[in-house]
Amino acid sequence: MSSALISCRGAFVVVGVFSGVINLLTLGGSLYMLQVYDRVLSSRSVQTLIGLSLLLLAAYLLQGFLDGIRLRLLARIGARFDEQVSPAAFAAAQKLPLLGFKPEQAVQPIRDLDQVRGFLSSLGPTALLDMPWLPLFLAGTFFLHPWLGWLVVAGGLVIVLLTFLTELKSRKAAQAQMMSGAARQAIVEASRRNAEALTAMGMGASFQRKWAELNLRHVQDWLAGSDAASGIGSFAKVFRLVLQSAVLGLGAYLAMHNEISG
Repeated sequence: MSSALISCRGAFVVVGVFSGVINLLTLGGSLYMLQVYDRVLSSRSVQTLIGLSLLLLAAYLLQGFLDGIRLRLLARIGARFDEQVSPAAFAAAQKLPLLGFKPEQAVQPIRDLDQVRGFLSSLGPTALLDMPWLPLFLAGTFFLHPWLGWLVVAGGLVIVLLTFLTELKSRKAAQAQMMSGAARQAIVEASRRNAEALTAMGMGASFQRKWAELNLRHVQDWLAGSDAASGIGSFAKVFRLVLQSAVLGLGAYLAMHNEISG
C-alpha cells in the first residue's frame, strides 16, 4: 500500500495545485460583495457592476471546471491504487482460509481495498488538501481589518466545538448501532446455517420474532444517531450562514467608512 501511494505522489501534487486555485477562487464571492459596497454603491456605476458580475461569473465557472477535473483525478488515483494493490488483496483472500479464518473474514482484504479506493476517489482527500489554506485565509482577514479576523476566528472555534459535540453525541449511538447490527446479523447467520433444523423443529417463527426485535432495536439506535447528528448539524449550518453574512456585513460597514484598504 505504501509503494502504491508513493507511485501516485505526482498525481496528488497536481490535485494539490488544483485545490489551491479552487480555494483562491472561493474568495470571489466575498471580494465581489466588498467591491460592490466600496465601488458600485459609491459611484452608482452600472458598468462597474456589470464588469464585476462578469468577473465573478467567470471565477465560478472556472472553479466548477477545476473541481470537476480534481474529482476525476482523484477517481483515477483510486483506480491506479486498486490496480497495484488488488493482486495482493486477492492473494490474501485466498490464503486466509488456509490459516483457519472464517469465509466472511477471508474476504475482508477485498472489502478494505474497496473502502480505501472509495476514500481516495471521494471528497475526503480534498478536505485534507484544503486545510493548509486556512491560515492563509485567516491572515488575509486580519490584513483587511482586525475585527474581521477576530470574527472569523471566533466563528471557526464555535464550528469546531459543534463538530466535537456532534462526535461525542453520535459516538455512543454508533457503538449501540454496531452492537445491535452484529446481534441481528448473528441471528441471520444462525438461521441460514440451521435452516433445515429450524424448519423441522418448527422454530422458524421464534427466530423470526427474535430477528424482528433485534432489527427494531437496530433501527432505533440508527435513529438516535441520526437525530443527534442532524440536530447539531442543522444548527452548525445555520451558524455558518449567519457567520458569512456577519463577515460580509462587517466588511461592508468598514468599507463604507474607508477602513479597509483597496
